[in-house]
Amino acid sequence: LNPPNRIKFTWGIIQSLSAAILLWSGGLKGLQTGAILAAFPFVFVIIILIVSLLKSFQEETR
Repeated sequence: LNPPNRIKFTWGIIQSLSAAILLWSGGLKGLQTGAILAAFPFVFVIIILIVSLLKSFQEETR
């Protein structure tokens, strides 16, 4: 994947503005809360990946 520079620049601006807004509105605590809320859905993805990995290990040993 090699997106155009325009797309990379746009995402960089969006991420920078998001971090700046969280810092200005709630300080470091707000930034930490935002990071936790953004990462929370990935917990379910990771759980599914772990289950899949364990199933794969079981099938490989057979």
